Amino acid sequence: MGFLGLFPYLPVRLSEEGMKGERMSLGAGLSWSFWAVGITFVTGPFIPFLLVHLLRYGLFVSLGKPAEYVVPADRFVDPAELGYEARGRLRRIQDACDRVVEAQRLIPDFDAWPALVVLLEQEWLVARDLARIAPLAEEVGRLAAEAASDRVREAIRPREKVVKAANRQVNRRLGRVAKYMRPVDAALTAHREWEQLSHLAGGTEDYADLLARGGSGPAGPLPHDLHGDRALRASRAAIEGHVREAHEAAAWLTSAVRENG
Repeated sequence: MGFLGLFPYLPVRLSEEGMKGERMSLGAGLSWSFWAVGITFVTGPFIPFLLVHLLRYGLFVSLGKPAEYVVPADRFVDPAELGYEARGRLRRIQDACDRVVEAQRLIPDFDAWPALVVLLEQEWLVARDLARIAPLAEEVGRLAAEAASDRVREAIRPREKVVKAANRQVNRRLGRVAKYMRPVDAALTAHREWEQLSHLAGGTEDYADLLARGGSGPAGPLPHDLHGDRALRASRAAIEGHVREAHEAAAWLTSAVRENG
């Protein structure tokens, strides 16, 4: 924990120049970490990492600006600046990434990495485009609302077309992601079905006993038990089919992104 704590030691912060953080976390902290790990075998973990943290804090305070690195402002997007609607559109692709990771975790045969690389790239591109669109769309909307005449509205129309074209590009990206996600969602649904059927396939003795004691029928297997194996096999086959479709969709998504941007 001390080793990992050396890198996010001082949190990054936003400024007009970009995203600032501690330069020490990019290089010098690594060598100090190895030193601290070595000393750990002699003194235990607490003292060396305490000394390293104190040293880094002292250098940061004394050096100030030279001890910072800056990620340029065009290399990150603050979702708070996008507006409610734009954040909702960005959230769609972020949710897609989360569901793909979930499918990778739950379904053994699901290979998420090829698609996830593309999805993360698309997430950045969508966020970047929305950050560019948001202030211009706000300006166009304000100008249109305050237009004094048809002549002014006509002058605004080219700007509206530019904003709409940019939004169509974002929608195309989101549409490709949504098309890929259909078999992924189907695979997750089939997996949940398989889990529920597996649960139903076991632990029916109490229900059978209740049925017999209630005089509603003879003791014995419940109707589900007679068809449980068949249902489980069908559910497993559905998972495998949707996983194949998801892999094919991932290949299509990669190709579509590379060809059309």
